[in-house]
Amino acid sequence: MIFFGLGKPKFSVGLEIGSSSFRVAAVQPTPSGPFLANCGFIKVPRGAVAGGEIVDTEVVSYTLSELWRKVGLKEKRVVVGVGNQKVVIRVVEMPYMEKSELKSALQFQAQDFIPIPIEEVILDYEIIDEYTVESGEKMFQVLLVAAERNMIQKVVEAVEAAGLQPEAIDVSAFAIARAILPRRLPAVTEEPRPIEAVALLNVGAGITSVVIAENNVVKFARVIGLAGDDFTQAIMDSLGITFEEAEDLKIRIGLSPLVGDRFIDIPSELLDRAEVVQDILEREVTRFIGEVKRSFDYFMAQSPLEIKKLIVTGGSAKLKNFLAYLEKALGIEVTYGHPLEQFQISPQLSLEALKEDELSLAICLGLGLRGIE
Repeated sequence: MIFFGLGKPKFSVGLEIGSSSFRVAAVQPTPSGPFLANCGFIKVPRGAVAGGEIVDTEVVSYTLSELWRKVGLKEKRVVVGVGNQKVVIRVVEMPYMEKSELKSALQFQAQDFIPIPIEEVILDYEIIDEYTVESGEKMFQVLLVAAERNMIQKVVEAVEAAGLQPEAIDVSAFAIARAILPRRLPAVTEEPRPIEAVALLNVGAGITSVVIAENNVVKFARVIGLAGDDFTQAIMDSLGITFEEAEDLKIRIGLSPLVGDRFIDIPSELLDRAEVVQDILEREVTRFIGEVKRSFDYFMAQSPLEIKKLIVTGGSAKLKNFLAYLEKALGIEVTYGHPLEQFQISPQLSLEALKEDELSLAICLGLGLRGIE
């Protein structure tokens, strides 16, 4: 989804503006596949970005400038991701028409599909299927994206104030799918290929993205306002400690295992708080999974397909035993995603550090891939 473009750089820089950190990935196209030339992150002061939206433009632009200095990037053109509740994604059915007429038709009818006033949004779309109904009428299936104009403008202002040029604004949900799902579908055969639905879950600090794709085409995306910082906040409020102390307890204690000794692998100095922290996290994760289930139910109410697999990314997905809770509650296969798998890695980068941070890289890597497609 391109909201605007400024030409092609020698390599593509994907930029994620997250709630707790900003991440950047410089990707080059090569005959043997994408090459990760540079990659890095920087922490951002709490509150500068909330719920996926920029709150303090000045702090964000300063932090972006610091990130470019830290990573040593020269390229100023970037593909920026947006993902929050002011981005609406819908799959809509439209009668077949000349593609030159489709844009005007969608502009006219879009208000029927989105909850934001049409004059306040930027619209984009992509045709994802053409088919014929029983009556013989030809139809388009269109992926429609609407993003609130003021929210996009804040992103552009912050990026430009840092001396950068937004080459394109992309939706984070699409970046996640681009980074995780195979880039090429299996070769066409005489046998019809079964349609499969795969769910992707990116659990960040401030927001969680739920993405569902059919044969690698995004058909559903939703932002959930519950994420890793909410788990930390619950511990902080219950124990009356600082956010930093609560974050440390969340990471070091985590969820209790579903079977066996619930205190196994807990450092001895944390045993006095382990039970209460585990109980808090179990309550919050149960609430979180309820939101994921609602997203799945909404999708399946409109699709004949079952979701058979969930692929999880995002820094907050590292929570101990998190995948086991998801698998038990959802009753499907749950695995971690590996966005680095499709990349060749520059020898100048620390492979060990990248692997440690891999779950947090899906969005910036997917944005980088967007720029070279």
